[in-house]
Amino acid sequence: MSPLPSTRMIHRRWSEHHRPSVRTSFNGKCRVMRPGEGRGVFDPETGDVIPPMPTVVYDGGCRVQEINREAQRLVAAAQGVSRESMRIVIDDDAPFIQAGEDRDWVEVYEAPNDMMLTVAGVIFTIEHVQMGT
Repeated sequence: MSPLPSTRMIHRRWSEHHRPSVRTSFNGKCRVMRPGEGRGVFDPETGDVIPPMPTVVYDGGCRVQEINREAQRLVAAAQGVSRESMRIVIDDDAPFIQAGEDRDWVEVYEAPNDMMLTVAGVIFTIEHVQMGT
């Protein structure tokens, strides 16, 4: 609520003004992929079903940022697995991203400023999407 009647706390075009500065914070490149449509193709030689090719939803600059330092250590199939929360920011003009199991995923393929994180080549599942700058 504004302290003065008929005034706004944030200018109407604030987001327009702020967008270019968000892009300057990108520290890598990533690709958002969506599972392919259809059932896949059966390979009689291997007996496997080859899933349909995924669709590239977004390919461009991104910012990768750790949300918490404490990784959750899990054991799956007798192997140690870590679960870490990351924030990945992409360009605001990207298409709608679908979060959740069997939905879109993010692959970070370039992270030149990646001193503490080892994220290049890692595929992330998307838990939720936040809109904003």
